[in-house]
Amino acid sequence: MSQDSKHTFAIGDVHGCAALLDELLDAIESKALRESLDYRVVFLGDIIDRGPDSRAAMDLVVATLRDVPGSKLILGNHESLLLRAIDGDDFDVYRWTSQGGDAALHTYGMPVGDRITSESIRNIIGTEHLACMETAEHYVELEHHILVHAGVRPGIPIDEQSHHDLMWIRDGFIDCVESFGKIIVHGHTPNVGKEVEVWPNRIAIDTFAYETSILSAVHITPAGEISVMQS
Repeated sequence: MSQDSKHTFAIGDVHGCAALLDELLDAIESKALRESLDYRVVFLGDIIDRGPDSRAAMDLVVATLRDVPGSKLILGNHESLLLRAIDGDDFDVYRWTSQGGDAALHTYGMPVGDRITSESIRNIIGTEHLACMETAEHYVELEHHILVHAGVRPGIPIDEQSHHDLMWIRDGFIDCVESFGKIIVHGHTPNVGKEVEVWPNRIAIDTFAYETSILSAVHITPAGEISVMQS
């Protein structure tokens, strides 16, 4: 658990919307400079797939993790699908590419018509981006909040949650009205509107960037106060 005085900016599902991510990161940096904030950025996963430029989006994540101390990437289900594809069989490759991985490969320069295999995916994505995904967190715990990609299963301590649930859960979490102990900040399930949804027990920040052109983040102060940022 983090007990320090850093301000945390949690960014929702990017899905290849590199231009929106660049704009949002610039706004975060400007706010931090203007208000003299010691801050970190936590990406809630699904940086890649579906949107226009997964490669550039991952470049921005890698640069932020390098340049902004304490920043973290949480593993989303789309990064997990990619990691399974590079170590799996033809079905794992198909499962990833059919869920938006084909759009990601295009941005990495995969020639049209080339056979997509585990080896060809590994070679074209490259070691730097793969290492970033392979070392990603499954959750980040703060004093008052827990940051995850998808959500948590009610009644289970955070350190006992299955990795699958943290990346994939919807049923049993989205409809839960009970306290999770700490407020869960999550993406994964796109909000019906274009706004961040703040509930008593969770904060949903996936605003469907690749369809709405709105990428969202929440600023969490050390005291647990929150405010919304969007690009």
